Amino acid sequence: MRRRIGTQLLYASMKVATDRGGQSLWLTTYNHLSWNRPYYERHGFVLVSPGECGDELRSEVLFERRFLPRPEERVVMRKHLAHLLT
Repeated sequence: MRRRIGTQLLYASMKVATDRGGQSLWLTTYNHLSWNRPYYERHGFVLVSPGECGDELRSEVLFERRFLPRPEERVVMRKHLAHLLT
């Protein structure tokens, strides 16, 4: 039974970010799981290379890749929120 709780949480995060003046929402996830990346892409997120991330997020990804399984599959995604501000 799907209740769309994950989607509600995702959109609540977007609202908090826009309410605080955020321009983008960033996340890390696994690329190899068939439901992760496509789910976020359906909600407007795109893959971002680590070189496009700021120092803090780059550090987070390196930390995750050190301790989580399948480190080579850990990816960064971003959604621009500017259109949500209007």
